[in-house]
Amino acid sequence: MEERADGPESIDTQRGRIVELEDLLDVHRLQIKNAEDRMAKLELDLKSSQTAECELLERVRIAEERATHHEGSLKEVTDRSLELEDALNTHQNLAKDAAEKVMSLEALVTVTQKSHAEVSTEALKLREKFQMMDLQLKEAEERAAAVSQKVGMLTSSWDS
Repeated sequence: MEERADGPESIDTQRGRIVELEDLLDVHRLQIKNAEDRMAKLELDLKSSQTAECELLERVRIAEERATHHEGSLKEVTDRSLELEDALNTHQNLAKDAAEKVMSLEALVTVTQKSHAEVSTEALKLREKFQMMDLQLKEAEERAAAVSQKVGMLTSSWDS
């Protein structure tokens, strides 16, 4: 009888054990389902991260292109700035040279004006001297004419 007692008890124990195993299997299935759901979510997150990474890489590439373009523009602006500085320096040097030449010309004009004034004064003196000599010449001619007349009269009075 012990075998029979072991038999049904054994079957009940085995049935309980099967139920426990089925429950355990259900728990494991549920855990697997949860793990699969988490894995699916992680795959979606991974795809989303990969998409975000691609977008970020594209933005970085565009930013690098812009930086390269801006670097070129900056170089052009810097070069142009240097050209303008050179032109400004040249202009300032030319302006300084022109100012020096103007000062030299002003000094020359001043000297010329003084010389012109001196020449004018000298010319006036010479003119006055010439006019005086011209008067003296006329007076001498008049006296010579008067003397010639007297000599002519004296000569005619001696001849007669």
